[in-house]
Amino acid sequence: RTNNFYLDANVPEVRRALGLIQNIMKRLDNILQEWPDQMVLHHLKERCHLILRLSIHSPVAKVLTALEQFLLLSEDWEMYANRENSLESERRLLTSLIVEWRKLELASWQGLLESQATSFLEPVSEWWFQLYNACVRGLSDVLHSDGDIDHFLDELVGLVDTFISSSPLGQVERRLDLLLSFERWIKHLSALKPSKEASGLERVARILAATRTNYLQFLPHISGSLLSQRADVEREIRDSIKLASWRDVNVQALRASAKRTHHQLYKSIRKFRDILRQPCTSMLHPRQADGSESPVIVPPQSVLLSSETLLFF
Repeated sequence: RTNNFYLDANVPEVRRALGLIQNIMKRLDNILQEWPDQMVLHHLKERCHLILRLSIHSPVAKVLTALEQFLLLSEDWEMYANRENSLESERRLLTSLIVEWRKLELASWQGLLESQATSFLEPVSEWWFQLYNACVRGLSDVLHSDGDIDHFLDELVGLVDTFISSSPLGQVERRLDLLLSFERWIKHLSALKPSKEASGLERVARILAATRTNYLQFLPHISGSLLSQRADVEREIRDSIKLASWRDVNVQALRASAKRTHHQLYKSIRKFRDILRQPCTSMLHPRQADGSESPVIVPPQSVLLSSETLLFF
């Protein structure tokens, strides 16, 4: 599983930050012994307490924001501090850690594509209930009402076909997998039912199998298109990361550089989301073999399976 910089825990890195803050707390206590009335120091100490109260399992992004705010506030003290009561060495270590984390953040952006692809697949599982209503509950209603089972199966062919043909590009493979798992479950279910209902369930399972087999021929083309378009987005992200500048040690400059880079990276993420949302209909056509390929036998009706073809099941 790809680590998400913004949501997942990273205990070793957070522990580094908390260790630095504890050292800063000790330094502030020493300075306060000489300057007990300085409210800036008290504010900085309160900020340290807030950071130390963060969970060790907090995502790095959350702790990073807190460190940047502390570093910004500490500039108020550094404007008037001298060599004996300065926080310069502590601020330098803190700035170095922030720069490391900003680089770590950028390195995680390519993993965000995988996170986007995974989250885009999650809604597919909700279709299980629609398939159950259409295939199992619908069949049961028809049988108990002495309805026309052939007419029911005729309509089911179109429903199952639309389930795949209307899929966005990023969900085609997962929807086919769902059909396979549902087909296997129906076969097990049919073994527990009376003969009449079992026969109907077996016919439903064969419709699912035939539809899935039909669309599997287009899966290599769909997967290849997704991989090609994703590679282009990954290339854009790598280029954006290369252009990021971390030469400035000023906290405002670091945040401005991160903001500019994020703007470019967000554009790439939005582009990848649009790729996943593309309709798959344009790829549900048989591809002509060129001279270098072996001859391929293409069924005359390769996209839409007619009820006459399937009802013999």
